Amino acid sequence: MHLGRGIEPNHLRMGDFLEFLNNNQLPKVFVLSEDATRISGGIGYDTKRDQVYGLVPPFDSDGMPMKSFFPASSPKKVIEYINNYSIGRNLYVTMAQPLKSDAVSFCLMYSCSDNKFSSDDVLRRWSYTEQRCMDAGLDLVCRASDGDPRLISAMLRKMCIPCAYQNPFGAWYVAKYETSNICIQDPTHLLNKFRMRLMKTDKRLIFGKFQISGVHLFELLSLSRDQHGLFPSDLSSTDKMKFKPVEKIIEPRVANALRNNIPDAEGTAIYLDLMRKLRDSLMEYEGCPEKRLFSVWVCVFFVRAWRNWSVAKFKNIEHCLTTNCYWGLEINAHALINFIILCREKHYDFDITLLQSQECESFFRTSRSFTSTESTVVNFDMQSFESRLHKIEAKIEIMHKCKDDFQFPRLKRAKAADSHLNLPSNSRIAEIVRDAKNEASRLINLFSIEVTEELFRECIYLRKPKEKCDEQVGKFEFVPCYEEVEEIDNEDIYEADEIFLNTGSELHVRDSKNCNDRNTFKIRHKNGKLIHVKKSTFIWMLQADFERVSSDRLQRFSGAAKNDQLVMVHLNETRQYLSIGEWIMMDLGNGHLSICKVYEFTYLSGKRRSYTRFTAPINAPEDVEVKGIGVKGAYFELVRIDCEYKLELHDNSDMLCIAIENYVTHLERPAHVSGIIIYNQMTARYIDMFLN
Repeated sequence: MHLGRGIEPNHLRMGDFLEFLNNNQLPKVFVLSEDATRISGGIGYDTKRDQVYGLVPPFDSDGMPMKSFFPASSPKKVIEYINNYSIGRNLYVTMAQPLKSDAVSFCLMYSCSDNKFSSDDVLRRWSYTEQRCMDAGLDLVCRASDGDPRLISAMLRKMCIPCAYQNPFGAWYVAKYETSNICIQDPTHLLNKFRMRLMKTDKRLIFGKFQISGVHLFELLSLSRDQHGLFPSDLSSTDKMKFKPVEKIIEPRVANALRNNIPDAEGTAIYLDLMRKLRDSLMEYEGCPEKRLFSVWVCVFFVRAWRNWSVAKFKNIEHCLTTNCYWGLEINAHALINFIILCREKHYDFDITLLQSQECESFFRTSRSFTSTESTVVNFDMQSFESRLHKIEAKIEIMHKCKDDFQFPRLKRAKAADSHLNLPSNSRIAEIVRDAKNEASRLINLFSIEVTEELFRECIYLRKPKEKCDEQVGKFEFVPCYEEVEEIDNEDIYEADEIFLNTGSELHVRDSKNCNDRNTFKIRHKNGKLIHVKKSTFIWMLQADFERVSSDRLQRFSGAAKNDQLVMVHLNETRQYLSIGEWIMMDLGNGHLSICKVYEFTYLSGKRRSYTRFTAPINAPEDVEVKGIGVKGAYFELVRIDCEYKLELHDNSDMLCIAIENYVTHLERPAHVSGIIIYNQMTARYIDMFLN
């Protein structure tokens, strides 16, 4: 078997994929995933295909990038390509993962992309791929991606979410009852989006009486590490792709430490519990289908209620999870039900962990790793990627041939314990989801919110984005024929002064007359001398400098860059700076003093109101424009009980934004006793100094 035979961009490699499945005795059932990664924006000449590579072809009527669209037939054609078509800065791959736990994935298609496509293009490409699969006798059971809004939009439309079609479950099920349209958002990326939203300091998460904030996690760092297991680096938001922090913050001991030690942190603890349920439902190898269903639908009902409450309370969803997160959650919850039904009806192995797009990420990592032992280059263009693709697939072939004699970690996956268990019936699925709804209601009651049926209504609002035509790509959207592009000039000798504007009397390049005529252009100098110029050299003369990919993947290993550190002070004293997470006293006006736990700062004037730093000065420096800073947080009223003070949440706490000039003093962190927040006698006497 030679997997590398005939590999070309923009081609669905159905023949190679079938051969791969047959040779390795894999089922003809697979998951399709797609993703893109940055590459250096270089163009060049492919001597084997006589094509210019590195440019982005237009899409055909099937949503597929056009094949062999840039033949290097003449210098004028090459110049026309470079002037009219954009240079691809992304490698876009489509991976096929056979529905078997120990199977590796296969690169079904790759292309050069400028990341300019629409959800309509995606749907057309999927439809074409599905037809090709049917013709080849393959069953495409699921489509996966990692959060691209265009792919999410295509998935919602593919699954008809939301819809009012009849189904055997009820109003809570808002997809089309069909097992041929399963789509899923990669759970790893989805959970990372949950983490990044939690750690965002310039937009608070508010639900009912609780503020959900990463500040509470920072407060845990003052405790002994054995209670929570966190490091400051685990709370950094600079590396958005790192998944290890997610695994650490959703450990049960973190939520327990929040409940036992941090006042007003119950909402954050519940948020982390929901993240753990989401992880368990879609990513854990151990777990029965019924438990997975219960966990993911608790999350769905909770987030639906949160969004509907936010719209009713604030007329927006700024203080809730992002729409991208919510849509991904709805897609995955409905996909789990549809996948259970599919496996039950067709007797497929139930391994939900195969429904993800991490195979694309793994493929990209492998591509970057295929360099020489003395190279650390992470930049490559389309041609160098193709050379690595041959090596990658040769490696896969060897691994499969020798897997009975050797142990390859790449082929060794944890066994899915529930792959052959009895799958729940539709009536049982409805019962499980009802239980999940009751559990979500119990959690929502903890936020002092009245639970109504309207809270659990889906809140998906689809808007068709405005599509802008890319000027670089020209007038093309669909190109019905290929013959015009292939037209070759009859005259095969080209004048240098008609091609190059700044050339002298002759070109200072090597005469390649001994090379294959197919790979050269004949160009005549101004002085009449004829020279054979390699097409690769000709393209090199025309192109701009290469764009190198950012090295941010390496920065996570560098200790040089230090993040803005959050340092909280919990003392009864007056200070010059405020930090997020501190307890302070603020004057609300007319001598009305209130206790505030700081969660967010915001500018009070100017176009840009977002304030992203952890710390803010109480008095503005003399050399800066004074825009005013407002303090947002949890504001509490003081209630005297004997010699102590109890803190009761202000009625409009989530709406208050008090100017930082109204700061009075810092305070110690209050005690948290049986759900009541209390200041002891010593701090109470300090507070009395300002009240009297």
